[in-house]
Amino acid sequence: MLLAVPIFAFGLTAWATDLQPRSPLPPMTPIVIPTAQSGAGPELRLGIKFVDEAQARAAPDGALRFGALPSSADVASFAALVEQKQLAFAPRIHHSPKRLKHLEARAAVRSGRAQPDLAGMMTVVPSANLSGIQLRDLGVALQDHPLVEYAFIRPIAPPPPGDIAPTTPDYQHLQRYLPTDPGIDIDFARTLDLTGSTIRLSDCEYGWEAGHEDLMDRDLHLEPGQTIPGWVAEYQYDKHGTAVVGVTSAVENAYGITGAVHEAPLYTYPEYTEEEESRRASAIASALSDSAAGDVVMLEMQIGIVCDSCYGPAELDPDIWTLVRTGADAGVVVVAAAGNGGQDLDAGWYANNYATWGDSGAIIVGAGSANARHNTLYYSTFGTRVDLQGWGERVFTLSYGSYATHGGDPDQAYTADFAGTSSATPIVASAAVVVQDYHNQITGAVLGPESIRALLIDTGIAGSGPDPIGPFPDIAAAIQTFDADLDGYASPDWGGEDCDDLESTVNPGAEEIWYDGIDSDCAGDDDLDQDADGWQAASQGGEDCDDTDPSITPENTPLSSCLEDTPGSDSAAGKGKVSTCSTADPLDAWPVLLALPLLIRRRTNVTAHA
Repeated sequence: MLLAVPIFAFGLTAWATDLQPRSPLPPMTPIVIPTAQSGAGPELRLGIKFVDEAQARAAPDGALRFGALPSSADVASFAALVEQKQLAFAPRIHHSPKRLKHLEARAAVRSGRAQPDLAGMMTVVPSANLSGIQLRDLGVALQDHPLVEYAFIRPIAPPPPGDIAPTTPDYQHLQRYLPTDPGIDIDFARTLDLTGSTIRLSDCEYGWEAGHEDLMDRDLHLEPGQTIPGWVAEYQYDKHGTAVVGVTSAVENAYGITGAVHEAPLYTYPEYTEEEESRRASAIASALSDSAAGDVVMLEMQIGIVCDSCYGPAELDPDIWTLVRTGADAGVVVVAAAGNGGQDLDAGWYANNYATWGDSGAIIVGAGSANARHNTLYYSTFGTRVDLQGWGERVFTLSYGSYATHGGDPDQAYTADFAGTSSATPIVASAAVVVQDYHNQITGAVLGPESIRALLIDTGIAGSGPDPIGPFPDIAAAIQTFDADLDGYASPDWGGEDCDDLESTVNPGAEEIWYDGIDSDCAGDDDLDQDADGWQAASQGGEDCDDTDPSITPENTPLSSCLEDTPGSDSAAGKGKVSTCSTADPLDAWPVLLALPLLIRRRTNVTAHA
């Protein structure tokens, strides 16, 4: 089919000026899963991303349109390639360019970096069915063209990183991943009334059982306009999503379990729908666009690149990596499963391709043991890019029914065996939400994705074993890094105003204790001038006979000292209060002056602190 390639102009947006340039992803090696070469493996798609400056757009009829270009010769040669290969193009992300531009603009403003043209990600649609090898050869040809940033072959619909009317009992005691080590110490968080209420949590995967008894009383906020197809339940992929959000979001009630961050608003984004079919990138783009800086998005999916079951993180797909990087630049915290393929991300194709792309900004989560050793489980993908680990076995949560199905009702089913990087990811995401929630509450600001990732890594509990998957989160240690005395005020290093983060009685909200030599309220007054009237208290060697009222100062008298108005009082010793400073005639006060030859008028400069 012959496709026209018309040219039209896109206007430059104001936010795109004065930004650090973006480094495009390097060309990569398109690879075909071996079983797909014979047609026995998963269905494949050829993806492509055009260079940002091309501003390429796919029209509804499959044609391409370009914006401002460096060379019309490049357009002509690409048009010839399209005609020769009989190609059409479809957008990878099913959102309007305007919505994508808004996400790009947010990311650019926050990061100071130019952002990728997300609408330039497309799926190549050949006019005839091509084998895996033919798709690979086509990808190589397209990637060699100067208008193409990269070409990539991806499998369609890989499975999620799954788990290797009667009264329901309270099973909270079986959620052993919540207390202190070997758990993440949600118990500590609850002593601070932390339930995630100020942070939005999103889950991207295939489906959820909204009717489960421990979820039916909360809104899952399914992405509008999307319908989950029936086969998702047939394959039990909706049970997977139910188990995941059970860990984070199960309702607090008198039965079942309680989610670690059950008051965090929960939103769900399906990666396969009747309206758009396979839509992994669109689901993630929606979640990122709908999230504010500091919110948390879970990616509960995996992808196999070098073989059918060689599962690694979803961002092995360069489109997903690029989206996640944009989301991180916009301040969104992405927590993503490393995958259950036992892959070494520091070797082979991954070292030569994925590792060269740089840091997406996501928290990649591996599967560790359900004990204090926190050793790497054999099926977890691993490597230096894997940041943190969660329990990859024996996680008690909703659905499946391996532990109990009350009354034979699948909406009253519970499992004690949820596993894999699937179970690890919501545990780490819960830690991120809780720590973010506390920092937000006490400072009014959220931590950036890289900051909260580094904090959880630096304060985590080291794992064991030769295959690295990062430490296990320790919520108490993370929180006490920025609020060591737990007085509700963060240290200045973490955006707070606590002038002594080792003493809980000293903070901006504390009551000032006069003349104890401690700046209890962090006002910076050094206890010498409580009413900030420029005169030090008499008890501190000054002349202010009432250091609680700025209208009462030694300036009210011609004397250079204060005289008591109330017989028997001793304001200089802090034993009484004078209502005014003396207004006695200087000639009548000469005995006082002789008695106090060393009393000197002193003024102090006072700096007010907001």
